[in-house]
Amino acid sequence: MKGSKISILSFSVLLLTACSSEQAISSQAVTTKSAPSSLVFYGEVKAHTKEEILLDFPAKVIALHVEDGQKVQKGTPLVSLDIEDYKLQIATKEKELEINEVNLKQLLGNDNAQYAGLSAIKDQLKLKEGYIKEGTDPDLLSLKNMLPSLEKEVALAKQLYETNLSLFDAHSLASHELEISKQTYEAKLQELENTKLAMNKIKSTLELEVATLNSQLKSTQILSSNTDIEKRTRIEMLELKIEADKLVLDNMKQKLKQDYLKGSDVVAPNDHLIVYDIQCSKGSYITGTEGFSPTPLLKTMSQDSLYILADIPEESLSNIQVGADVTIILADDHEKLPTLFGIVAQISERAVVKDGDTVVEATIEVQDGLDYLKPGLSVDVTLTP
Repeated sequence: MKGSKISILSFSVLLLTACSSEQAISSQAVTTKSAPSSLVFYGEVKAHTKEEILLDFPAKVIALHVEDGQKVQKGTPLVSLDIEDYKLQIATKEKELEINEVNLKQLLGNDNAQYAGLSAIKDQLKLKEGYIKEGTDPDLLSLKNMLPSLEKEVALAKQLYETNLSLFDAHSLASHELEISKQTYEAKLQELENTKLAMNKIKSTLELEVATLNSQLKSTQILSSNTDIEKRTRIEMLELKIEADKLVLDNMKQKLKQDYLKGSDVVAPNDHLIVYDIQCSKGSYITGTEGFSPTPLLKTMSQDSLYILADIPEESLSNIQVGADVTIILADDHEKLPTLFGIVAQISERAVVKDGDTVVEATIEVQDGLDYLKPGLSVDVTLTP
C-alpha cells in the first residue's frame, strides 16, 4: 500500500512536471512567434552641421562657380564678387578720418578755437559739396549702381507676368502661377521705387547738410572771439567723432576678413561641404543689408555630419533602444550600392504625426560609408531585435 502511494505520488509528480514543461514550451513558442525577426523603418539622410554664407557689405556677383548639391573642398571658389564700390566707401571713410585728425591737430595747436572750427566747417562743406557735384557719396553711389540691375529685373518680371497673363487667358497656366509672377513683378517694382526714393532722400539730406554748413560758416566768420570752454568742447566733440570713425572703419575692414572670403571670392570654409539653397546669380547686386540683416548667398552642409533620421512607428517603439545596431539599405539594387551599418544614437522624447501615422524620430549615426549618403535621400533602416 505504501509502495502504491509512492507510485501514485511519483506519477502525479511526473504528470505535473510534464504539464509544466508543456506549458513552458507552449508559452515559449507563443513568445517566439510574437517577436518579429527584423523591423524595417523609413529614414531620411540629414546633416548635423549646416552653415549659411552671408554678406554684410554691398557687392555685385560677377560669377557663380558652383551648383546646388555640389560637393566642394576647403578653399574652392564659390562666388566671385565685384567689391570696388565697397573699397571706395572704405577709402572715403579713411579720408574723412584723416581730415578730422588734421583738424584736431590744428585745434590743439591753435589758441584761436574759432579758426580751427572754421577750417573744419570748410573741409566738411567742401566734402559734402563734392558729394553733390560729383555724385560720389558712398550711400548714393551704391544705390545708383543698383539701378540698372533693378530696372532690368523689373523689366524681366513684367515681361514674365505679361506672358503668364496671356497664357492664363488662353487657359494654359494655373491661376496660382500667374499670381506668383504678379507678386514677383510688384515686389521688384516696389524695390525699384524704394531705391529711387532712398536716392532722393540722400540727395535732400546732403543739400540740407550743405545749407546747414553754409549757415555755420557764415555764423563762424561773424564771430570774432572764443573762450577756452568753447575750444575744449570742440576738441572733445572732434575726438569723439574720430573715435567713432575709427570704430566704423575697423568694422568695415573686418567684414572683408571672414574665413570664407579670399580677396574678392567667396570660398568654401571647410572640407567635404555640400552646397545648397543658392540665393544669388551672376549679375545680381548684393546690398549687404536686407532689413538690417546680412544678405544670404548660399548654404552649406558638412558631408562628415550626415546622419539618418528614422521614423519609428509607435507600435514598434518598445523594440528599439539607444545603442542598438542597425543596417541601412540605400537602394533596391544591393549589388551596386553597399549595405551600411549604423547605431541608434538618440530617440526623441516626443511623437509626431507624419502622413497620418504617429511616429517617434530616432537619430541613426552611420559608422562607415558616409560618402555613399546624399542629403534628402530616402533609406530603409533595418533593426533585428
